Amino acid sequence: MTRLLPALAAGLLAGCDRGPTPVPVAGTLSAGGKPVAGITVHLAPVHGHTPGARDAYGQVDDRGNFTLRTQELGAGVIPGRYLVLLKPPDFGPSRATVGSRYAELGTPLKEVDVPAEGIAQLDLAVEPRKGPAEKAEPGGS
Repeated sequence: MTRLLPALAAGLLAGCDRGPTPVPVAGTLSAGGKPVAGITVHLAPVHGHTPGARDAYGQVDDRGNFTLRTQELGAGVIPGRYLVLLKPPDFGPSRATVGSRYAELGTPLKEVDVPAEGIAQLDLAVEPRKGPAEKAEPGGS
C-alpha cells in the first residue's frame, strides 16, 4: 500500500499539467475555385472565448490542402472560437492571387468554431484579387 500511494499521486499530478487537448483540423483553400498553394492559414484565438488556446498554423500545399498545428502542442488545435487569417508569401503567384487583405486580426477571412471532435474538412474560399488589367476603368465600357 505504501508503494501504491506515491505512484498514484505521481499519476494524478502528471494528468493535471496537460491542459486542453488539441483536436485535428484540416481543410482546403481556394481562390476562384482553384487551389492556392504557399499561403499560411492561421487560426488566432478570439479573446475570451477559448481558454488555453494557442495560435495554430498550416501551410497550403499545391493541391490546396492544409493541416493545422500549434508550435507548443504539435498537431491539432484547442477547441474554441478562432479568427481565420491568411498570410501570403512575400512574393509569387499566391500573393498576387490572394494578397494580404486577410492577414491582420482586424480583417480576418471569417470566424470558425472548432468543436471537441475537430474539423475534418474546413473549406476556405476567397475571391481572387483583381490585377490592374482586370479592374474596370471608371466611366469606361
